[in-house]
Amino acid sequence: MIVILRHIYYAIILEKCQDFLNIREHEKVISPYMKVYFWTSVRIAGGDTRQEKGKYYKFDFMIKPEIRKIVTSELSSYLLPLGYRLIKVKGELIASFEKNDNDYYYDFYSHTNRYNEYQLVYGFSFGINRIVEILKEIDLHTPLSSGAKYQIGPSITGISPGRLLDPFSPDRAYKYFSTQEELLVILEEVKFFYKNTFVPFCEKYSRFVELDKLINSFDDFWIDSTEKSIPISFFHVTRLIIARLANNPNYDEVVEKNYKALEELWEKFGGVYDRNDQSKPEVFAARYLKEKY
Repeated sequence: MIVILRHIYYAIILEKCQDFLNIREHEKVISPYMKVYFWTSVRIAGGDTRQEKGKYYKFDFMIKPEIRKIVTSELSSYLLPLGYRLIKVKGELIASFEKNDNDYYYDFYSHTNRYNEYQLVYGFSFGINRIVEILKEIDLHTPLSSGAKYQIGPSITGISPGRLLDPFSPDRAYKYFSTQEELLVILEEVKFFYKNTFVPFCEKYSRFVELDKLINSFDDFWIDSTEKSIPISFFHVTRLIIARLANNPNYDEVVEKNYKALEELWEKFGGVYDRNDQSKPEVFAARYLKEKY
């Protein structure tokens, strides 16, 4: 009786899931194959929907190694000729590529989410080596972060379809796939995003003046970058570096507004920001940058 109920349950699953599952027919039962014991409507690979009885079916989900192989192969043929190198990945990561041309750093990263089907979640990172060097200088004098361990990476910002759509719920931007054909379509979109969004983004924000306008404009002075579509690493220190390298004539005002932004953030979470505490990286950086740069 239990076995019969189990088969009925599987059959119901097949019927309810017919709109988004690919199902393949097989000749014998081995796990995770299942047998349909009464008439039900199933979608056979290829798109045809018909009724069958007493047949064996298998859910046609791709597995992560297969996804990793396809993504790596397709993007290698596109990115390697552009000077990128493939980075070995493990765990949740699917594929990663990077390029460093001495002045700038570029990176592609991707992982998968899986619900009933997969999502390929991806984005591109961008770094300006001069900014990263100065961040490391400041970090030698005053740690850029307290508490948890951190690392100053080669990128300072980036862009992705997810954050451009919604920084609070970025996964909504990524399509679902369950077949190789659907994945290949998404990878063409990755290439399109790289060429038409990421490359122009890097060309524009490789200029300090443009970055300075973005985050330090008095008309729209960023309090933080957490809620923005373009994140900035170590934001409240990096913005000061950018202002200095851009030769912003209002540097002292940027520093003052940066303090007010920090005071606002600390107050929001029940704290008090001390702008006279030289152990704070923003306080040290404000003076250090003005004296040295």
